[in-house]
Amino acid sequence: MQSYEDETINPTKSRKKMNVAFDDDIPEDGPELFMLRIKGSQKFTMNVYGQKIRGIFYHWNNGGSEPHYEPSINCPGCKVAQNKKWKGYLHCYCVEMRQEVFLELTAAAAKSLKHQLGNLPNMRGSIFQIKRTTSDNGRLFISILAPHSQPHVLPPEKDPRPSLLALYGFTKDEIADIMTPNQAPEEAGDFS
Repeated sequence: MQSYEDETINPTKSRKKMNVAFDDDIPEDGPELFMLRIKGSQKFTMNVYGQKIRGIFYHWNNGGSEPHYEPSINCPGCKVAQNKKWKGYLHCYCVEMRQEVFLELTAAAAKSLKHQLGNLPNMRGSIFQIKRTTSDNGRLFISILAPHSQPHVLPPEKDPRPSLLALYGFTKDEIADIMTPNQAPEEAGDFS
């Protein structure tokens, strides 16, 4: 039997023996659920599984978004004078897609949803329709279909923050450190 180094199998001789990264464990990278950003002219019906909108401040830096860090003087986005922006995420069931999603909301859409629901402390069980104008960056419009159905029969809420961190490239260990249980839920993490 010929070895890997044998000239008849590897005639170039310049190729070095490389270790192939075999691993039978399936990686769990990426978000827990699909992050739904509504595109131009799309319209969806949402059944809210989350209690509230979970937000994150971010910067658009080097062609992509990255989280804003506190203190601001150490934040890479702040150091290059990029504006701090906010996105909100809400755990919902999208009727048209027939799946659970983390719905991405702009600050204006989040305020509109909260206002239309009468600033309920718990949005769980609400049903609404959301649509975007023709542009992918166009305005989001929300119409409440039912202010509160039966929240007690819905699946448990899922937190979008670990999924956001995974999308930003944080490892499982880093996510666990950021989302430590000894911190209050509203203050969890090194980002804002």
